[in-house]
Amino acid sequence: MIIELIGYIGSIIIVDSMLMTSVIKLRLLNMLGGIIFSVYALMIHSYPTAIMNIVLSIINLVNIHKLMAKEKKYSIVKLNSEDTFLRFFLYQHESDIKIFFPNLEIKRNYDYAYIVCYQSNPVGIFLGMAGEENSIEIKIDYVTPAFRDCSIGSYLYEYISARKGISSLTFKKPTEEHRKYLLRMGFIEKDDSYVKAF
Repeated sequence: MIIELIGYIGSIIIVDSMLMTSVIKLRLLNMLGGIIFSVYALMIHSYPTAIMNIVLSIINLVNIHKLMAKEKKYSIVKLNSEDTFLRFFLYQHESDIKIFFPNLEIKRNYDYAYIVCYQSNPVGIFLGMAGEENSIEIKIDYVTPAFRDCSIGSYLYEYISARKGISSLTFKKPTEEHRKYLLRMGFIEKDDSYVKAF
């Protein structure tokens, strides 16, 4: 019974890994599932299955190392909030954006509008309004699922902090998922807002 349970757990983790949108998370889960399934295969003396899963786990480990070691080179394009491409990006990702930013207003004019690109492909967007005391009130800070490892946020906030006259970023009443992200990115809770000072 316990042996079968190990096999089921390994299988479930491998299947679950295929649902990941992040390549690194996919490979990590797949490797973990492969290791567990290898143990199960060895316990039932299915050596070809064990060897296959051990090899796949090693391949995953090598690829994870390559992904982690490879420096991601981003670029930022400053846009007008009425830019056609900006609106196109928002419409394309509207349903996913609304999970984190339910009050999305596509047709609103924003004081700050940036698209973050990876190898010339748009992968993130930042929209904000001028706030009090040289701050920016973030309205949308969205990244496509495959790039949600905080590296874009770090790059973007460093870029913004280097702009003259900007002292802090503020986000009001985030969703629970976005709140966790803000805390990882160094924002501090203040009243009903989260603030990152430069």
